[in-house]
Amino acid sequence: MTTMVVVASAAQAKHVRHLQRVAGNLTVVWCSKRGKVDVDHAASIGDAITPGVGQALFLAPTSTLSADVARCRQSGIDVRVAGPIPGDRDMGLNEAAAQPLWGEPWRHDGQWCRLLTARRRRAFGVGVFYRRVSGGGSGGALSTWWALWHGMTESALTLGQPFEQIRLNVTRVAPRRGWHATLHIRSTTGSSALVGVTPQPDADLVDRMLVGTGGSLTTQATDTGSVLIRRDATIQPIDSDAHPLSAWIDSVCQTGHAMDPPVPPAEGFETRALGPDDLLTALRRAGRDGKTIDLL
Repeated sequence: MTTMVVVASAAQAKHVRHLQRVAGNLTVVWCSKRGKVDVDHAASIGDAITPGVGQALFLAPTSTLSADVARCRQSGIDVRVAGPIPGDRDMGLNEAAAQPLWGEPWRHDGQWCRLLTARRRRAFGVGVFYRRVSGGGSGGALSTWWALWHGMTESALTLGQPFEQIRLNVTRVAPRRGWHATLHIRSTTGSSALVGVTPQPDADLVDRMLVGTGGSLTTQATDTGSVLIRRDATIQPIDSDAHPLSAWIDSVCQTGHAMDPPVPPAEGFETRALGPDDLLTALRRAGRDGKTIDLL
């Protein structure tokens, strides 16, 4: 049986346990402190790459992410990443396999999928404002970058309108790795979006609000699915959504690639001169200087 190498933060211990159940043999490289999981671990990717390793799954970014991904690929290991890779000019596309190297777990979020379905109803009208607030800022600049990129692309697809202005503000807080980051976005049609990242560990639990000309739609990170309120006032869960990252992991394990569910394209956004590296550079500058950065 082949072994999977997993790169994860301590806050993602539950996802490592989930991988133990669905994938079997694991070797974990913890980003910082070790998670509370009884699993084989290694100090680095170099130590983790041993005979029998067939796949590497990066659930969190590290300062050596680009080099680690390149090393795995040079060793013939299949690589999948839950966010953008610094310096990846191919935008995550593995040209040899015609499959993406990195994915966007938010596309597997049941709450967002239901919000998108409701947005398409005629009664909702046209989207005029979208707010998305998530964690992700507790792991430093790179985890903040992933959360901002996912929030920005989700906003583009939710509003379905090209962006003409994006501004970034960052506030650093104690401890050193704590980041508050906000993107202020305006589209060519006058609609707007606000993407906030807070110093909380889970970037995939998201609060959302979408305002349209016909009404408003909201979701909360604490909502996990439908519930039945019984006559005695107790609450009984009826169904629940899988955590977006767990759903993405399942998709990778089942299909072997990081392909995400198809959604309507945000016309014009993907062709703009703004890629993940542009956002990362701006984020580091804003964190250093404490000034508003104009991205578009």
